[in-house]
Amino acid sequence: MRPATVSSLLALTALASVPVSVPYYASPFTKPSQAHNTQMAQQTTQGAPREIDFPYYSLRDGYSSLLQLVSDSPVSLPIEVTIRSSSGRNILKKDMNISSQEKLMIELQSLVASLNGESEDDFQEGSISVRYASDTRPIMGQITVTNPYLNLIFESRLAINDPGDSNIPAVLEGIWWGLKPGRQTKVMVANTSNSSVTADVSLTFRGQRHLGALISFAPYETKVLSIRELLAKFNADTEFVSEGGITITGHSPSPVLIASGMTADLNSGFSTTMHFPPAGTPQTSTLLAPGVPIGTPSAESPFALAGTFTPHVVVRNLSSSPQTATVSVEYPTASGTQLITLDPINLAAYATKDVALDSTVQDRLPLPLPYCSIQVKNSGSPGSAVAEISSVAHNQDLVVDSKLGDPTDRLSGSGINPWHLDDQTESVLFLANEGDAPARVAFQIQAQRTIYHLTDLKLNPHETRAIDIRKLRDTQKPDMFGNTIPARATDGSLFWVKMDRVPMIGRTLVFSSHKGISSNFDCSCTLHCPQGYLALSVAPSSTTMTINGTQQFTATERWGDCSGLIYYYDQTTSSTWTSNSSACTVGNNGLGSSGLATGVAPGSATIKASYTDDVPHWSVALQDCVDNYIQRSASGTANVVAVPTNFRQTSTSDLGNGDVHFTYAWGSTSGNLADLSACTVGEIVTYPGGNPYHWQSPPFPANSTSNPTVSDVAATAGAGVDDNFLYPSSTFVRPYSAASFTATQFFRYKCTNINGGNYVNLLGPLSITRSVQQNTNGTWRFTVTKPTNGQATINALP
Repeated sequence: MRPATVSSLLALTALASVPVSVPYYASPFTKPSQAHNTQMAQQTTQGAPREIDFPYYSLRDGYSSLLQLVSDSPVSLPIEVTIRSSSGRNILKKDMNISSQEKLMIELQSLVASLNGESEDDFQEGSISVRYASDTRPIMGQITVTNPYLNLIFESRLAINDPGDSNIPAVLEGIWWGLKPGRQTKVMVANTSNSSVTADVSLTFRGQRHLGALISFAPYETKVLSIRELLAKFNADTEFVSEGGITITGHSPSPVLIASGMTADLNSGFSTTMHFPPAGTPQTSTLLAPGVPIGTPSAESPFALAGTFTPHVVVRNLSSSPQTATVSVEYPTASGTQLITLDPINLAAYATKDVALDSTVQDRLPLPLPYCSIQVKNSGSPGSAVAEISSVAHNQDLVVDSKLGDPTDRLSGSGINPWHLDDQTESVLFLANEGDAPARVAFQIQAQRTIYHLTDLKLNPHETRAIDIRKLRDTQKPDMFGNTIPARATDGSLFWVKMDRVPMIGRTLVFSSHKGISSNFDCSCTLHCPQGYLALSVAPSSTTMTINGTQQFTATERWGDCSGLIYYYDQTTSSTWTSNSSACTVGNNGLGSSGLATGVAPGSATIKASYTDDVPHWSVALQDCVDNYIQRSASGTANVVAVPTNFRQTSTSDLGNGDVHFTYAWGSTSGNLADLSACTVGEIVTYPGGNPYHWQSPPFPANSTSNPTVSDVAATAGAGVDDNFLYPSSTFVRPYSAASFTATQFFRYKCTNINGGNYVNLLGPLSITRSVQQNTNGTWRFTVTKPTNGQATINALP
């Protein structure tokens, strides 16, 4: 062109009691001693010494035990895994490392074998401890004990046992229920100390407390107690005492006994875990269990095709005074979360009641439902009652345990859990917001060393949300970094933390309806207040945009949890957006898309995102988090430039001698051509051959043309001409014959201040065809054509 002249568990069979006497083995095992604790502390060079203990594992009678650890430490941590035999006289140790965000699976049968302990009967069951050093508590875990042949499973939950800081309760309180003929309830109790300890064990049933004989524990010993055997000692008819409570009170300077339990039916596959709540009185008398299957789940439910379920709410009154417990069922609908409240359950002193939410309750619900959440509120003081919720499939082979928790507890607002998928196993994270305001949740998932973030997870007031890990994986939707969960990933870890000061609780459920087993994980990050805000950033930090062009700005908040793990949350729609210049406008909710900037005139603008955030701090006096509202803001820069626009053909003519002539004009998006000083307008023409392109001669003139041919003019000119002529020679060569070739033309612009100085097409492709053809009278003619209406002819050729 030339310028114009114008300008992204497992299971349990028959649980055996610990033998009365167990031989002591010396080498190759190490006898526990006080020196071991001292040595561990001395070996700690970074961070405080930490210990988590698990009350029970079993390798007997077809059982297997899997220790699953998850770390949300941003760095790899060395750990020491200690296997304590049932007698407590022998231990095995293994030093390992757990990587950042790793799900570490330790099959205890294999570990015992690798440490040469498999031949010793003493190691067929016992307890586990994991020690490490850290300023925080980034490692959480659980032991899942399974018997795949009998479809039995139960969990051995961790206890925090740091030196001088433990959540082991002085009194262990548990509930058993469903103890029908053919079933057994076992309670596994472990001594986590290197000193002997005694304990009182009492049972409460039919509203009466029964104190049993004193039980002695050797250092690190694990005992298995049978509820049926204990009931028999009280002359109770065990066939008719289906539910009750067990209380274990240790006699030691500090609490050292931990416990787990289970009820199992070896014939039907029924199995449920007995929980012993950790130390600490709940802040309220209202407890919640999210994600409970009820009735026949709907097609979109994670429990679809898993069976028909009846939830059991089992409540135990720990006090000497009567009280009531009120059960409410929250369930999702198209218009939001709805709730029904059942008649109060009257609890006499020390009474335990098992209430089945059967058809009399289910008939009040709009079944089918994907799931529900169940709330239990006792009329007594916080901690004066304990409860369990388990949903039982009608064929009794699958029990989905749902641990009740206190959503207002500052430690309930985060989760560090493992997940697993296979052809028969699903993993689902259930989150419940029990507040009256929306709750933002920072979330990430790890699989095969890939970190995947959800940056827009927000729960409505009183909403329970299910995050199906399989669906999240299979969707293959890139996150803010372009990462996706590996399509074939089957194991990993997930981490979540609430970002707002609202009552919230969550749990991860790993279950297989075909195998009739389910595992519940609800370990939380142990923090006083949310670690919270680290930084807010606006992206892009700087951009150049055209007049009438748009640019989506995003605001992303960077968060850290109690262990220093980094999360990201998209604050784009939550922010108020402003522009400090008339060069561009920016949208807000209700006034266009949030953060969407539109260029208006040449110039520069600061695009700012701001919002009010609650940064609670821990009050020692109040022993609670205290609100602290502050303004967050960050900004980016938008440079608005003019570019050529309205490129158009203004005329065409045949100038003779095979020259077809075009004129073109264009304007500026600003309306002022002078604003195009950083731009050029021009053409690129490519030919069907090499460079240079040689015209076929004869019959065409023996010309060669640069391929491609490029020419540009200053965009401030506003107009230009294009001549398609014979150059440098216009002489056709005999003998004449029919021939033609076609070149492709684009008109385009480029500006040094936008698009990286790259060309942008204005018009094209246009085909320029040159041909030699014979007339009917035997003469020959040359024609050049190009859209629109462009043609020049030499007829006849000399």
